[in-house]
Amino acid sequence: EYMVVSGSTETPSDALHEYAKSGSEKDLRECIAREGFHIDRENKNGETCLMIAVRQNRPNIIKVIINLKARIDAYGKAGTTALHMSAMMGRVDAAKLLIEAKADLAVTMANVDDKDSAHDVQLPLNALVLSLMHGQSAMARLLLESKADSNSAGGKDTNESLLPSSSMSPVHFAVRGGSINSVLLLVEYKANLEDSGEILDGNTPLGYASRIGKMKLVKVLLQCKADPNAATKTARHTGMKPLHFAALGNHPDVMRLLIEHGADRTAKDGNGKHAVDFAIESGSYEATKILDPSQVYASSCNE
Repeated sequence: EYMVVSGSTETPSDALHEYAKSGSEKDLRECIAREGFHIDRENKNGETCLMIAVRQNRPNIIKVIINLKARIDAYGKAGTTALHMSAMMGRVDAAKLLIEAKADLAVTMANVDDKDSAHDVQLPLNALVLSLMHGQSAMARLLLESKADSNSAGGKDTNESLLPSSSMSPVHFAVRGGSINSVLLLVEYKANLEDSGEILDGNTPLGYASRIGKMKLVKVLLQCKADPNAATKTARHTGMKPLHFAALGNHPDVMRLLIEHGADRTAKDGNGKHAVDFAIESGSYEATKILDPSQVYASSCNE
């Protein structure tokens, strides 16, 4: 006996997935028993019953599917697991059930399809970062409460040839998304504010926020005791500090704030350049004036 959907008779396999989408618990169990299908069978879109139930936000059906021994961390055709889908869609109740069933919080997307557009680098991401990128703060808190790593964007399956393990931390992603609440949440869970982002010119979260002119985030990070003089370590930008990046990006207000919090305006990068040199290169009179070239160069002559 097949299920009729939209006027056309579906195959038993289609019926299985349709029951996961909108049928009853009894329908789903009977379809499995009658047809002998495995609960992890994928539909034509490459989604399992578990993924479909998550997408439709059906906690009761999710419980049934889990009890039928579904593979919790199975990947769909899109390269995501049920937990990844929950994280992106904010399905907190579904995520709780998956976590109770021992879903792996560290697993990353299998098919890397997200990019840092500023650097054209593909990023395999875990559930925590996916929740942050999609503005799902309640989900992010649940994952952190469940012991997700506040310092890891790509878990044990990260392809290091694509993304070095220290390349971007969850805090970098929170900064990129402009979310103050996400930054504060991560700090609450002991995120390291001095992690360097290898594809972000070796920047710490504060350096990254300074470079892109995120004034409110710079203020929050400084209030959370981020180091205003933390230097990059990459070959391309050795020794550059948040003030250098703020000057390079022509962000005078950010520069003032950094200086108020102890940024050293006389500090040089690895190539011997001061922040004022970057301000002059950027053509900003205001930024150059803030840095007081005469004082900077006088200090340099006295070294």
